[in-house]
Amino acid sequence: VAMLSLEVMAATRGQLLPDPAHDAVLFIAYAGYTRAMGTVTGILGTGDIASHEVSQWYQSRQVCFEVTLVDDEAALFDALVGLVNDRYDADILAGYEIANGSWGYLEDRARSRYGYSLSDRISRRRADARSEQREAQQVDRWSLRKTSVFQVAGRIVLNVWRVMRAEVSGLSDYSLESLARHVLNQHEPRYRPSQLFARWKGGDNLFVIDYYTRRAVASLTLLIRTEVFTRTCEAARLFGVDFFSVLSRGS
Repeated sequence: VAMLSLEVMAATRGQLLPDPAHDAVLFIAYAGYTRAMGTVTGILGTGDIASHEVSQWYQSRQVCFEVTLVDDEAALFDALVGLVNDRYDADILAGYEIANGSWGYLEDRARSRYGYSLSDRISRRRADARSEQREAQQVDRWSLRKTSVFQVAGRIVLNVWRVMRAEVSGLSDYSLESLARHVLNQHEPRYRPSQLFARWKGGDNLFVIDYYTRRAVASLTLLIRTEVFTRTCEAARLFGVDFFSVLSRGS
């Protein structure tokens, strides 16, 4: 099973949260896992990132880190499609909060800025059947409440905070920082998007890249540490339903 978790760094306007209709994607931090490669982290970014400096910093920490730079945001989406389809051919796509900070933001940005569907481009379904997928996404109220409205034919999309809410009980706060403390026994800082963007504009690129990379890795680690995949596969075999239905149907 190949898994890919990612977090999106986008520009902000003042104290507002990033809006895909107006705010460009600056870089994408990801953590991928396959049995052959293990866990690999990296970023997809534009040419204004000092790739040599970033690579050296991670090498000094003995961390395998990939830096892929492209010319502009449009090429950034093309690089992401190549990462999903060719590099990993990921079976599972994950993000801690899909709609606002991960795959869903990218989907909305691709639609509003470039006029295409990202989910279509990374789908495993043949092209002439993809319009049905788009129509299903527009009216799928169940996914909006229970899983994620971002869905990709042939791949499983996991909204990590919803999965953790079912897997980890007794918490009043299901933020990534809270779950990292209780499940992973590690402390993760919390910053507002406007604070991170201010540090990015101030030239503190390494800090911001490391922050989003740690979040992508934490989401992947939470899924592995709680044995979501093992238990869900066992339940799917036992009841004769597909993997995603075990998590989403609730019956």
